[in-house]
Amino acid sequence: MNKTTIKISVLAFLGFMTYGYAQQQQQDPYKGKVGVNTIEPSATMDIRPSTANAQKEATTNEGIIAPKLSKTRIANIATPVEGTLVYATDETTSPISAYTGGDTKVAKITEKGYYYYNGTEWVKAGSDVNSGEWVYDSSEKRVELSKSKNIDYKYNVYYTPKNYIMMSKGISQDLEYDWGAQSINSYTTGNLLSRKNIMTISNDLDYATGLDGLNYFRNVNNRFFIDTLKDNNGSNTNVFSNNFSTILTPQSNAVRLIRNFNIGVDKLNSENISELTSGASTVTDAGGGNTKNIMAFSSRARVSKPTGTINNMYGENVSIELGKNNVADITNLSSVFSKREIYGNGNIQNSYGFYSLNNVYGTYNGNITNSYDFYAKGSNSDKIINNYGFYIEGKNKTNYVEGKLGIGTNRPMAMLDVAGELSRFGNSNRYTYIGVSGGEDPVGMYLGHNVDRIKTTTNMFKSIATNSTLLGSSLLFTDGKTGNVYFSNYTKQNGTSDESFNYLEQSYLVALANKNIGIGTTTPSEKLDVAGNIKSSSLASTGNRHVYADANGVLKIGTNDVTTLASLWTEDVTNNSIKLAVNSDGSTRSNTVSILDDGKVHASSFMGTNGATIFPDYVFQKYYTGTSSIKADYNFKSLSQVEDFVKTNGHLPGYKSAETIKAQGYVDLMETQLTNVEKIEELYLHSIEQDKVNKQQAEALRAKESKIQELEAKNAALESRLERLEKLIQ
Repeated sequence: MNKTTIKISVLAFLGFMTYGYAQQQQQDPYKGKVGVNTIEPSATMDIRPSTANAQKEATTNEGIIAPKLSKTRIANIATPVEGTLVYATDETTSPISAYTGGDTKVAKITEKGYYYYNGTEWVKAGSDVNSGEWVYDSSEKRVELSKSKNIDYKYNVYYTPKNYIMMSKGISQDLEYDWGAQSINSYTTGNLLSRKNIMTISNDLDYATGLDGLNYFRNVNNRFFIDTLKDNNGSNTNVFSNNFSTILTPQSNAVRLIRNFNIGVDKLNSENISELTSGASTVTDAGGGNTKNIMAFSSRARVSKPTGTINNMYGENVSIELGKNNVADITNLSSVFSKREIYGNGNIQNSYGFYSLNNVYGTYNGNITNSYDFYAKGSNSDKIINNYGFYIEGKNKTNYVEGKLGIGTNRPMAMLDVAGELSRFGNSNRYTYIGVSGGEDPVGMYLGHNVDRIKTTTNMFKSIATNSTLLGSSLLFTDGKTGNVYFSNYTKQNGTSDESFNYLEQSYLVALANKNIGIGTTTPSEKLDVAGNIKSSSLASTGNRHVYADANGVLKIGTNDVTTLASLWTEDVTNNSIKLAVNSDGSTRSNTVSILDDGKVHASSFMGTNGATIFPDYVFQKYYTGTSSIKADYNFKSLSQVEDFVKTNGHLPGYKSAETIKAQGYVDLMETQLTNVEKIEELYLHSIEQDKVNKQQAEALRAKESKIQELEAKNAALESRLERLEKLIQ
C-alpha cells in the first residue's frame, strides 16, 4: 500500500468518524458519543470488532494502536496536552538509549510501551499496585520485592509483620572444594532446601531447652538484635543453644561444636555486667579411653588459588580496640591470654604456653623473605612507663636458643651478638663483665673478671671490690665524649677492697678518633706513634742495618748484601755529593748519577713521565682537522691574538707567570718542556703560514714584473713608430 492509499484511508476513517459523530448528534441517548461497528455506543467512544471478527475462530488483529513515536520524537512535542496517549518505541534505528536530551518530561520513558501525559510528565500507562517494585501477597501476608523473581536474582526478598526474609532460590547443583584432591567438585542438590536468612527482634524468637536445663534461642540463622530477653529470669542468659555438647556413647569420629560460625556481641546500655563474652568454648574429657587430641578451639585457613594475590592471611586474628571515648580503667589487657591450670596425678611430657610450628615442604617452589616464629611490634609512645618487648618471669626457668641470638641487632654474626651493654647481677654483689661506666664523664666499655664498675674523676677510676681472690684485670676503655679507645691493664692489689688508678697511666695502646694509634703515648700525632724502641728479635747481634720501603710499601731491614739500601748510595767527597753506586742488577755503575750539596743533580739524561699521555701533537691535529682527540679544549691562536694576550698578561699563553712560579717555589720541568714543544709547533705553523704568504707575494711580484716588461716592450715599439712618423713628416 503506497502513501497515497494510506492518506485516502485516513481521510476515509476521519470522514467516517465525522459522519458517525454527526449521526450520534441526531440520536438520543447516544448524543455526543461515537461508536465503531455499533450504533449504540456505551461510552464517549465505543469501538467494537465486527460480528465476523468477534468470533473466536477469527484471526484478525483487533484493538486500538496509538501513534508509535521514538523517545526523541516524543520529547520534541512542543506543548503536549494532558491525557495524550502514545506508544514509545525502542527500534534499532532510534533506540530509547540514543536519547541525549535533558527534557525531564520524558525521564520515565525507559522501556517501550504505552505512555500518557499527566500534565507534568510522560508516565507509563497500565501501572497498578501489583505491577510496582513491591507487591503485597495477601495469601502469605507479606510484601514481596517483585524484581527478586527475576531469573538474574539469586534470592526472593519479603517483608512480614515480624521480620525480614531473604530466601535463596532452589538450586539443582552446588560446588565444593576438595582440599585433599586440590580440585573443585560439583554435585547434584535436588533435595537441597532453600536457605533462609532472617533478621528478627528477640521477643518473637522461640526458646529451646538445652541439656543443662537452661533456655536458649533457636532457629537463629543470621545476625539479630536483642532488645529484651523474653521471660528473662537471670539464668537463661545464653543466646545460642548447645553451648555444651556431651558425648555419652563411644565415638571415634571427630566432634566439632561450632563450624563456619561468626558471632558478635555489643553492649550499649549502662548497666553493670559480670561478664561480656563474644564466644566461649569448653571441652571436657571425663571418661576413660584414649583421646588423641583435645582442642577447645581450632582454627585453620587454607589457600589453593590458581591466580590472584592475598594481602594478609591469619590462622587466628585477635584484636583489642579501645575507643576514643573510653575512660574505664583496665587492670590487665591481653590480646592473647594463655593459662594452664594443672591438677591431678597424670604425667605430662611437654607443657606449652605457646607453640609455633613452621613446615616448609620440599614441593614448595616459592620464596619466603622473612619467617618469624614469634614477632612482636612494640610502641614508642611516651605514655608507656615500662615498655617490655619480651618479659619472662621465673628465676628457675631455662631459656634455650639453639641458633644465633642477636640483642640490639637483627643480623647476629655469632651465637650471641650484643649491640649495646651486657651486664650480670648476682647475689648481693653486682658483677659487670661488659658495661658502661657512670659519672659525668662516662667511659664507654670495660672488660674484666674482677672489675664491677668504674667512675671518672679527672682520669681516676675506682676498681670496685668483688670479694674475689683473682687480682688480674684487663680493661678496655672507650671514651664516650671523644671516641678514643684506651687499652689499659691494671692489676689490683687486693680483690676485696676498692682501688683507684689513673687509666691514662695504665694505657699501653691508644686509638684516637682521628685514626692515629699510639704505643707508649696517649697523644699520637701520626698514624702510628711509638714512644720507645721497636725491636726485631730475629735480627739481634747482626750489626746496624738500614730500613727502607720496597715497591709495595713494605718496610724492610737491610743486610750486608750490596743490593740493600746500605750500599746503594756512596759519598763522593771530591765533588761534594752523593752518588748512586750500583745498577738495578747490583753491578757497579759507570754512568754517574749524583746529587751535589748545592742541590744540583748530575745525570746522563732525564726522563719525565708527567704529560706523556698528552703530547702537543694536538696542535697539528686541531689546525689541520678542526678538532683534536688528544686535547679537545686546545685552540690555535693567531699572531694578533698572541700579541693581545702578551700585552694584557706579560707572558706567552700556556706558560705560568713569573709571579706564579715565584709563589710555588719551583719550576715544573716536564710542564715547561711540553709547553715549549707546543709553542715550537705553533711557531712552525705560523712560519708555514708566512711562507705561504711570501710565496704568494713573490708570485704576484713575478707577474707584475712580466707585465712591466710587456708594457716596456710595447712602449719601445710605440717610440719606434713615433720616430718613423716624425721622419716622414719632416
